[in-house]
Amino acid sequence: MEVNITLISVLLTIIGYSINNSIIVFDRVRENMGTKNGHLSEAEYKELVNTSIDETIWMALDGSITTIIPVIFLLIMGSSAIATFNVAYVCRLSCWYILFHLHRSVCLGLDQNPSCT
Repeated sequence: MEVNITLISVLLTIIGYSINNSIIVFDRVRENMGTKNGHLSEAEYKELVNTSIDETIWMALDGSITTIIPVIFLLIMGSSAIATFNVAYVCRLSCWYILFHLHRSVCLGLDQNPSCT
């Protein structure tokens, strides 16, 4: 695969999605911190961050699934001009599948931590 303007555009799109997801997670942490009064211990803070990530991972996964449907149609029926973009974007979305199962396997190894459900 050669580096061209299409590949650069898909990399910028992936970076944009990643920044957006990070902002959403930090905003959820801020919202959940508002319900707590005073300072949190390290364990409480880790629990709060884990809960915030668990609350937002489904939203990010739903957005990725909604995005992959038109990308697959464009990959099948689209022109060769955007094939690089579609292939790279499908690879990005397949990483979500791997990360989701990695998150689940880590949570299962945490002595049945209730925050991982």
